[in-house]
Amino acid sequence: MRAQRSILPAAHPFVSNSRLTDSNSGLILTPSMSRSATHESTTATAATRTQLLVAAAEIFAERGFRNATVREICRHANANVAAISYHFGDKNALYAAVLRETAPAPAGGPNAPDSQATRTLPPEMKFRLFIREFLKRMTEKGPNCHHSRIMAREMIEPTQALDDLVNEFIRPQHQWFQEVVRELTGPG
Repeated sequence: MRAQRSILPAAHPFVSNSRLTDSNSGLILTPSMSRSATHESTTATAATRTQLLVAAAEIFAERGFRNATVREICRHANANVAAISYHFGDKNALYAAVLRETAPAPAGGPNAPDSQATRTLPPEMKFRLFIREFLKRMTEKGPNCHHSRIMAREMIEPTQALDDLVNEFIRPQHQWFQEVVRELTGPG
Protein backbone atom coordinates (compact mmCIF):
# COMPACT_ATOMS: atom_id res chain seq x y z
CA MET A 1 0.00 0.00 0.00
CA ARG A 2 1.36 3.40 -1.00
CA ALA A 3 1.86 5.94 1.77
CA GLN A 4 -0.63 8.80 1.62
CA ARG A 5 0.55 12.33 2.22
CA SER A 6 -1.29 15.34 3.50
CA ILE A 7 -1.52 18.14 0.97
CA LEU A 8 -0.68 20.65 3.70
CA PRO A 9 2.96 21.55 4.23
CA ALA A 10 4.54 20.51 7.51
CA ALA A 11 4.88 24.15 8.53
CA HIS A 12 1.13 24.72 8.29
CA PRO A 13 -0.15 25.80 11.73
CA PHE A 14 -2.86 23.12 11.80
CA VAL A 15 -0.64 20.17 10.85
CA SER A 16 0.48 17.82 13.57
CA ASN A 17 1.73 14.27 13.72
CA SER A 18 -1.73 12.90 14.47
CA ARG A 19 -3.68 11.82 11.40
CA LEU A 20 -6.99 10.08 11.00
CA THR A 21 -8.11 8.01 8.05
CA ASP A 22 -11.68 8.31 6.85
CA SER A 23 -12.82 4.70 6.56
CA ASN A 24 -15.29 5.48 3.76
CA SER A 25 -12.96 7.31 1.42
CA GLY A 26 -9.53 6.24 2.63
CA LEU A 27 -8.49 9.89 2.77
CA ILE A 28 -6.12 11.02 5.45
CA LEU A 29 -7.65 13.80 7.49
CA THR A 30 -5.26 16.23 9.11
CA PRO A 31 -6.30 18.40 12.04
CA SER A 32 -6.87 21.25 9.59
CA MET A 33 -9.87 19.32 8.31
CA SER A 34 -11.45 18.87 11.71
CA ARG A 35 -14.31 21.05 12.90
CA SER A 36 -12.22 22.98 15.42
CA ALA A 37 -9.48 23.59 12.89
CA THR A 38 -12.05 24.66 10.32
CA HIS A 39 -13.48 27.07 12.89
CA GLU A 40 -9.99 28.38 13.64
CA SER A 41 -9.34 28.69 9.93
CA THR A 42 -12.61 30.55 9.42
CA THR A 43 -11.78 32.84 12.33
CA ALA A 44 -8.31 33.47 10.90
CA THR A 45 -9.83 34.16 7.48
CA ALA A 46 -12.27 36.67 8.98
CA ALA A 47 -9.44 38.28 10.95
CA THR A 48 -7.35 38.64 7.79
CA ARG A 49 -10.29 40.23 5.96
CA THR A 50 -10.77 42.68 8.83
CA GLN A 51 -7.04 43.49 8.95
CA LEU A 52 -7.10 44.18 5.22
CA LEU A 53 -10.10 46.52 5.58
CA VAL A 54 -8.47 48.41 8.47
CA ALA A 55 -5.13 48.74 6.69
CA ALA A 56 -6.78 49.71 3.41
CA ALA A 57 -8.95 52.36 5.07
CA GLU A 58 -5.91 53.95 6.65
CA ILE A 59 -3.84 53.86 3.47
CA PHE A 60 -6.68 54.98 1.16
CA ALA A 61 -7.39 57.87 3.56
CA GLU A 62 -3.73 58.85 3.63
CA ARG A 63 -2.72 58.31 -0.01
CA GLY A 64 -5.93 58.04 -2.04
CA PHE A 65 -7.05 55.15 -4.21
CA ARG A 66 -4.64 55.73 -7.09
CA ASN A 67 -1.53 56.12 -4.93
CA ALA A 68 -2.25 53.20 -2.59
CA THR A 69 -0.75 49.88 -3.61
CA VAL A 70 -1.92 46.35 -2.92
CA ARG A 71 1.54 45.46 -1.62
CA GLU A 72 1.53 48.36 0.82
CA ILE A 73 -1.94 47.44 2.12
CA CYS A 74 -0.97 43.78 2.56
CA ARG A 75 2.30 44.69 4.26
CA HIS A 76 0.41 46.97 6.66
CA ALA A 77 -2.15 44.19 7.34
CA ASN A 78 0.54 41.49 7.70
CA ALA A 79 -1.21 39.56 4.95
CA ASN A 80 -0.13 37.78 1.79
CA VAL A 81 -0.65 39.81 -1.39
CA ALA A 82 -3.01 37.09 -2.64
CA ALA A 83 -5.31 37.78 0.33
CA ILE A 84 -6.87 40.77 -1.43
CA SER A 85 -7.73 38.64 -4.42
CA TYR A 86 -9.11 35.89 -2.15
CA HIS A 87 -11.27 38.16 0.01
CA PHE A 88 -12.27 40.92 -2.39
CA GLY A 89 -11.27 40.04 -5.95
CA ASP A 90 -9.14 43.11 -6.67
CA LYS A 91 -8.13 46.55 -5.42
CA ASN A 92 -11.31 48.17 -6.79
CA ALA A 93 -13.53 45.74 -4.89
CA LEU A 94 -11.44 46.24 -1.72
CA TYR A 95 -11.89 49.99 -2.08
CA ALA A 96 -15.65 49.61 -2.53
CA ALA A 97 -15.77 47.37 0.58
CA VAL A 98 -13.82 49.97 2.58
CA LEU A 99 -16.28 52.68 1.52
CA ARG A 100 -19.30 50.52 2.38
CA GLU A 101 -18.05 48.97 5.59
CA THR A 102 -16.44 52.04 7.13
CA ALA A 103 -19.36 54.34 6.36
CA PRO A 104 -20.82 55.64 9.60
CA ALA A 105 -24.49 55.10 10.24
CA PRO A 106 -26.42 58.08 8.89
CA ALA A 107 -27.93 60.49 11.39
CA GLY A 108 -31.26 60.32 9.61
CA GLY A 109 -33.03 59.02 6.57
CA PRO A 110 -34.04 55.58 5.37
CA ASN A 111 -30.68 53.99 6.29
CA ALA A 112 -30.50 55.39 9.80
CA PRO A 113 -30.45 52.75 12.55
CA ASP A 114 -33.24 54.52 14.46
CA SER A 115 -35.25 55.84 11.51
CA GLN A 116 -38.55 54.90 13.19
CA ALA A 117 -37.70 56.98 16.27
CA THR A 118 -36.40 59.86 14.16
CA ARG A 119 -39.66 60.11 12.20
CA THR A 120 -41.55 61.25 15.29
CA LEU A 121 -39.09 64.05 16.13
CA PRO A 122 -39.95 67.63 15.24
CA PRO A 123 -38.14 68.89 12.11
CA GLU A 124 -35.88 71.19 14.17
CA MET A 125 -34.56 68.21 16.17
CA LYS A 126 -34.04 66.13 13.01
CA PHE A 127 -32.08 69.01 11.48
CA ARG A 128 -29.91 69.46 14.58
CA LEU A 129 -29.27 65.74 14.92
CA PHE A 130 -28.22 65.45 11.29
CA ILE A 131 -25.90 68.48 11.36
CA ARG A 132 -24.33 67.48 14.69
CA GLU A 133 -23.58 63.92 13.49
CA PHE A 134 -22.33 65.14 10.11
CA LEU A 135 -19.91 67.64 11.68
CA LYS A 136 -18.82 65.10 14.28
CA ARG A 137 -17.84 62.67 11.53
CA MET A 138 -15.95 65.39 9.66
CA THR A 139 -13.90 66.44 12.70
CA GLU A 140 -13.15 63.07 14.31
CA LYS A 141 -9.59 61.92 14.79
CA GLY A 142 -8.19 58.39 14.61
CA PRO A 143 -9.61 55.40 12.73
CA ASN A 144 -13.15 56.82 12.72
CA CYS A 145 -12.07 59.68 10.45
CA HIS A 146 -10.82 57.46 7.61
CA HIS A 147 -14.17 57.35 5.85
CA SER A 148 -14.52 61.14 5.86
CA ARG A 149 -10.98 61.57 4.54
CA ILE A 150 -11.59 58.98 1.80
CA MET A 151 -14.83 60.73 0.83
CA ALA A 152 -13.00 64.08 0.64
CA ARG A 153 -10.48 62.45 -1.71
CA GLU A 154 -13.37 60.98 -3.75
CA MET A 155 -14.72 64.48 -4.36
CA ILE A 156 -11.34 65.50 -5.80
CA GLU A 157 -10.44 62.26 -7.62
CA PRO A 158 -13.68 60.32 -8.14
CA THR A 159 -13.62 56.58 -8.80
CA GLN A 160 -16.34 54.16 -9.94
CA ALA A 161 -16.99 53.36 -6.28
CA LEU A 162 -18.35 56.86 -5.74
CA ASP A 163 -21.29 56.24 -8.07
CA ASP A 164 -22.31 53.19 -6.06
CA LEU A 165 -21.90 55.04 -2.77
CA VAL A 166 -23.98 57.95 -4.03
CA ASN A 167 -26.79 55.60 -5.07
CA GLU A 168 -26.72 53.48 -1.91
CA PHE A 169 -25.97 56.04 0.78
CA ILE A 170 -25.65 59.69 -0.17
CA ARG A 171 -28.70 60.17 -2.43
CA PRO A 172 -31.21 58.60 0.02
CA GLN A 173 -29.77 60.65 2.88
CA HIS A 174 -29.83 63.82 0.75
CA GLN A 175 -33.49 63.22 -0.15
CA TRP A 176 -34.32 62.69 3.52
CA PHE A 177 -32.51 65.91 4.44
CA GLN A 178 -34.32 67.85 1.70
CA GLU A 179 -37.61 66.66 3.20
CA VAL A 180 -36.53 67.85 6.65
CA VAL A 181 -35.66 71.28 5.23
CA ARG A 182 -39.06 71.41 3.46
CA GLU A 183 -40.74 70.65 6.79
CA LEU A 184 -38.85 73.54 8.35
CA THR A 185 -39.32 76.10 5.58
CA GLY A 186 -42.66 75.06 4.18
CA PRO A 187 -43.55 74.35 0.55
CA GLY A 188 -41.92 76.38 -2.21
